[in-house]
Amino acid sequence: MVLTSKVLRLLEKMLDGSMERVQPKIQAGGKFSYPEAEEVLDAHPGGAREILDSLAHDDILREEFFDKILTCPECRSHNLKFSLNCPECRSPNTSKREVLEHLSCGNTRPREEFELEGSLVCPKCGEELEAIGVDYSRVGELYLCGECGEQFDEPRQEWRCADCSASFPPTGAEEMNLYTYTLNEEKREWVRIQLGPKREVEKILRERGFEVQPNPTIAGKSGVKHSVDVYAADGDWGGKIVVSVCEKPDLRDIIDLHAIAEDVGTRAVLVASEPPEKKVKKFADKLSVNILREEDLEESNHD
Repeated sequence: MVLTSKVLRLLEKMLDGSMERVQPKIQAGGKFSYPEAEEVLDAHPGGAREILDSLAHDDILREEFFDKILTCPECRSHNLKFSLNCPECRSPNTSKREVLEHLSCGNTRPREEFELEGSLVCPKCGEELEAIGVDYSRVGELYLCGECGEQFDEPRQEWRCADCSASFPPTGAEEMNLYTYTLNEEKREWVRIQLGPKREVEKILRERGFEVQPNPTIAGKSGVKHSVDVYAADGDWGGKIVVSVCEKPDLRDIIDLHAIAEDVGTRAVLVASEPPEKKVKKFADKLSVNILREEDLEESNHD
């Protein structure tokens, strides 16, 4: 996958140990989230999971099974409710009843039909039932449907979606495995290499008198807090720079960095491992986003 500045930021946190593992949280209704990763990636739960899955597919991250959640096959909602329904009319309006047998006459009915003024009386023969095991026995339980009146011993087991009202059997739910992600130890050096340009930018800015903050969160004029790769300020002449580092910038990278720079009131520098497309470079120039390549950093370091 393409290593955006946000993905690199996530990998850096996993490399330095500030985020050793990314673990999901399962909420009421079956919803899930990866809160720490979502904050760094600025993504919704599904988007964060896609990125984590891609990194695992590329063998950059290791995944370990955490749990399974079920979703509706119709609308993909996680908001499912397990229901015991009437096999005749499929209504969930069912109740469980204790069933008694009058031993002398063989009458078998729900307990409620034997109850009369605080005693148990057989509705078939009228005899009072006093001792269990002598006059009557408990033979089990039956379900009664409050809609159609059907009595049954095995209810129809179904999932019911609270969002679209679809009903389906237990095996009809879609399954989704959730994983905990950790950095692949064999990829540590590779991640360090990918972070090389960022380290180089920090070094150059420090050598030129800037006070450098890696991975800060900065509040803009709008009140919105922005996460950036590098923030640098020169106390002597008041210059401020925000730096974003990525593999190959696209239009979205340019727009995001420009918006942050405008809100924070700084210059914008984007460091790329690979050259951008011409339309991306042209767009960056138009928005005054300075794109630097790794070789540009090397030249600056020798100046």
